[in-house]
Amino acid sequence: MLKDILIKSAELLNRDDIINELLNQNNIHNSSLQNDILRLISYYNYTIKNLCQNYFPIEAADKISSDKNRKIYYTSFSFEPLKILSVTSNEKFHFYQESTTHILVPSPNKIYEVKYTYLPEQITDLNSKEKLPRNINEKIIIYGIISEFLASKNMLEESKFWNNKFMLEIYKSRVNSNKRLKATFKL
Repeated sequence: MLKDILIKSAELLNRDDIINELLNQNNIHNSSLQNDILRLISYYNYTIKNLCQNYFPIEAADKISSDKNRKIYYTSFSFEPLKILSVTSNEKFHFYQESTTHILVPSPNKIYEVKYTYLPEQITDLNSKEKLPRNINEKIIIYGIISEFLASKNMLEESKFWNNKFMLEIYKSRVNSNKRLKATFKL
């Protein structure tokens, strides 16, 4: 839940005022505090987008029929496509051309299976129960939020520290879990 992630982020930032507001969920009268909470939500969405775009792509596949002009419009997809991965029919791969509004396929009025990556919808509801994309754990997101929040407050050294933790968590989750890091120091 978004609220839980924001509370954990606020705990690491030592921002009890944000924690209290998120737990009470009263109408926030302090505009500075309201701005900080809105920033945290914005950085949550930014971090998820960054992770899905660059490190942990989310894939989907839709069966869509082309029109009489051999076009499949992006509006026909279940999600807004970020990158088209493949176009197939009857388990046979086909060439396609991408445009800004559609893809052009070889045959008109034919059903194609299109595999693609997409970005999850932005979340603004604190009580949303959205599932995190596969391989992305809360810790990665929290570190990303904190890094961006501190950078926005011009606390660049602290931001760099949390960004390094963010990148390390990404690395650890992308590396095969069976691999062990080689010890560099001996006791």
